[in-house]
Amino acid sequence: MNIKELMKYFWLAWDMLIDLALPKKVVDFSEDEARDLNVQRCFPLVGLALGIVILIIGKLFGLLNIAVATSLFAVFMTALTVLRDSGRSVGSLVSFIELKTEGVSSVAALYNMRGGINFRQPQSLLVGAVLTLVMFYYLVIYSFMMVYGFTYWMILVLVLSFTVQGVLATIPSLGDRTPIIAVPRRAEMQIWYIAGFISLFVMFVALPGSIFATLVTFAIAFLGTMLMRRFCTEKVGGITANIIGFFGFIFEAVALLIGLIFLVK
Repeated sequence: MNIKELMKYFWLAWDMLIDLALPKKVVDFSEDEARDLNVQRCFPLVGLALGIVILIIGKLFGLLNIAVATSLFAVFMTALTVLRDSGRSVGSLVSFIELKTEGVSSVAALYNMRGGINFRQPQSLLVGAVLTLVMFYYLVIYSFMMVYGFTYWMILVLVLSFTVQGVLATIPSLGDRTPIIAVPRRAEMQIWYIAGFISLFVMFVALPGSIFATLVTFAIAFLGTMLMRRFCTEKVGGITANIIGFFGFIFEAVALLIGLIFLVK
C-alpha cells in the first residue's frame, strides 16, 4: 500500500466518523468507494490524528492565563464532542432516554432511537435537562483536564472510541443485513492491535496513574464492544449508525471519567 492509498483510506475513515467538510483537493474518493478492512484500520489513526491536534490546541491555550485557558479549552472541547458528528450521537442518547421513560424496552429503544436534535423545534423538559447535564459533565471534565494537564488523554479516548465504532460497524445492519464495513473474520482483531500499539505510548506518559487508566479503559473498550456486538446480533438483530454513535458517545464519557479518576493529582 503506497502513501496515496493510505491517505485515501484515512480520509474515508475520517469522512465516516467526523462531519467536517474536507477540501476537494484532499478528498480523492467517491461516495460509492468500498468500506473495507483498509478503511477500518484507519479508524484508530483518525483518533490519533484528532487527539494530537487537541493536544497541540491544549498546549497553545496553556500559554494563556490558567482561568482563560481552562474556560476556552472546556468550551471548545464540549462543542467539538457534541458537534463533530452534527449532534447525532448526543441526539441518539436523548432519544434513547426519552423512549426508556415511556416504558419502551432497551431493545426497542435502540431499534427506534433517532440521531440528531432539531433545535429549531421546541424541545421537551426532559431533552433540555439531559442536554444541560451532558454539557455540564463535559465542561467539568475538560476543565479538570486543562488544569491538571492531561490533555494527552484525549488521544487514547478517541483512538479507542473510533476503534469501538469501527468494530461495531462490521455487524450486519438492521436494514439490508449488509455491514457498514466488510471485514474478513480472520482480520477482525487487526484494529485492536493498532489501537493497542498506540495505547502503549499513552500508558507511560504519567506513571503510575496512566498505566492503570490505560489498562482499565482498554479493557472496558474491548469487553464492552464484545458484549455490545453480541447483544446487537442476538437481541436487536443488527446495527445502525445511531447505535454505533450512541455506544461510542457513552464510551467516551466513561473513558473521560476514568482519566479524571486516575490522572488528577
